[in-house]
Amino acid sequence: KIDNLQLNYISRGRQITLQGLQLNGKNFIPGGAITLEFQTEFAVKEEAPVAPSTGQQTESPMAVSGHVQSSINLQVDDRFIPRSAQGEISIEKLLGRVAGESMEGFSALVKLDLSSSANGVSILKEAQAAIRRNGVVLTSLGATGPFDLARKEADLDVQIGPIRSNVLNVLFASKKLDFLDSSLSYVGHLSLVKGGKLLKADGRLEANPLNLASPQWPSGLWKPVSLTAEHSAEMDWIQHSMLLTKLNLDSTQQGKPLLKGSLSKPMLISWAENPPANERSDAADFSVRLYPVDMLPFVPLLGLPDDWKLASGILDATAKVVATDQGRNLTLDGHVGISGVALTASVLKLENTALIFDGKVAVK
Repeated sequence: KIDNLQLNYISRGRQITLQGLQLNGKNFIPGGAITLEFQTEFAVKEEAPVAPSTGQQTESPMAVSGHVQSSINLQVDDRFIPRSAQGEISIEKLLGRVAGESMEGFSALVKLDLSSSANGVSILKEAQAAIRRNGVVLTSLGATGPFDLARKEADLDVQIGPIRSNVLNVLFASKKLDFLDSSLSYVGHLSLVKGGKLLKADGRLEANPLNLASPQWPSGLWKPVSLTAEHSAEMDWIQHSMLLTKLNLDSTQQGKPLLKGSLSKPMLISWAENPPANERSDAADFSVRLYPVDMLPFVPLLGLPDDWKLASGILDATAKVVATDQGRNLTLDGHVGISGVALTASVLKLENTALIFDGKVAVK
């Protein structure tokens, strides 16, 4: 039992403080039913950066405090490997600001229910994390399915989101972006076999719409974007290789193509010294194209110096990654073109300028 412990950690401009920490545990024996209870008050603060123009400290990017509490029941085997677990962890009573956004009213709750079936296989009935504000769920993450810690095997369905503007606005508060009616979600499946040596992952990410506004833009400058990304991959730690069987990108803006990417065939990437012969040793490539797009809506994301003012510019780009020799040789060909550039700065001025960048990188 630990009662009323205080901890203080300082590193690289960040200070973490725990006060009134309490930890209670029971039945720490092999094959026992362990009970863990924990609670503490916490505070996290990052050192405020100095503004280059004035030499004065600005607002701290993170200064937040709150209360953490958890209660977990574990049934362990003779090797202390959990066979079942039920419990929850909550973060409440948040105060302060993160990236300029108030944390008041925010809370988080993590729930876990890992049960053992009649044949001894652990089933993850629920593993869910939810973020709330004033009691309203903003977004959540969850996973369910068979999960064997002892054998390091799993077969899980995963779902994230939808993540809407009330969460995205907090994450990107430093960029002063408003995500309006944006909605992001992910649905996927994870499979872990061969003692955790082979991981298979399939999934689909959707942003529909991705809609933005900023005080730095004229009203309506950004047009809503629809984005879909699909993937299917295998990571084999025994063969020291990764096989991409699907990687598709498809994005449109007002019904017009914005971004497209796809594989020509399954792509094997190996980092083994002497990989075995494999019928998938032919060259495979992943090609992606960014169709001509107005650069002005992306100005807040570019991080340009304060005295750089971009008035116009149209960006288009292409890239191709080619894998040969069973993925041990990778080649990247890229092209970036910017036309109609109008830029003013203290050191230069561009008017109706075209910039072209072509490059090729090989990795062996």
